[in-house]
Amino acid sequence: MSDSTKKPGGPRAVSGGDPGADDVAAWFARARVAHCQGNLLEAQSCGERVLRSRPNHPEVLNFLGILQQERGQSTQAEQLFRRAIRAAPGHASAYTNLGNVLIAQQRHEEAIATYRQAIIFKPDEVEACANLGASLKMLGRLPEALEVYRSAGERLPGNPEIHYRLGVLLAELERTEEARAALRVTLQADGTHRGALMLMGTVL
Repeated sequence: MSDSTKKPGGPRAVSGGDPGADDVAAWFARARVAHCQGNLLEAQSCGERVLRSRPNHPEVLNFLGILQQERGQSTQAEQLFRRAIRAAPGHASAYTNLGNVLIAQQRHEEAIATYRQAIIFKPDEVEACANLGASLKMLGRLPEALEVYRSAGERLPGNPEIHYRLGVLLAELERTEEARAALRVTLQADGTHRGALMLMGTVL
């Protein structure tokens, strides 16, 4: 998910006293710390505390949508991401996360349109580019997927994941010279990329 934080361990308490009631930044920071620590209930509580004083805070709405999606509540997550977009129509991360929810709901065409919107607002939104290409590929729209990955590769010339996905698709299309070139970009950026190493061996 875009703008999400990986959780290194199980739930732990968040230390420190409560911020002041109107300290939006402090409550949001506390919510993000709780999320990083795996304490989703604490993270949600702190995020909702922000919304009580700032009900249209786009970053917090996006954040709470991520929490709902992680808890498997896709309907609630969709509502929060749409609220974030209404509050900030150029919020690329909220569009990306909304696209992810729509994919989970098997609403592929809507997800494709949503990812495209994210890329309009932020052309280097890696997750939107990667997921748009994957969605098109899954639907068998390979020329469109190829164009998405190529365009993203031009905008993100050193991004290992985009070039890996481009290499995978080119290899499937038996365009091995082009696949090797894409995979070389991935391996130059990340020499331990397991998928790229294995696929490079295959195309060689």
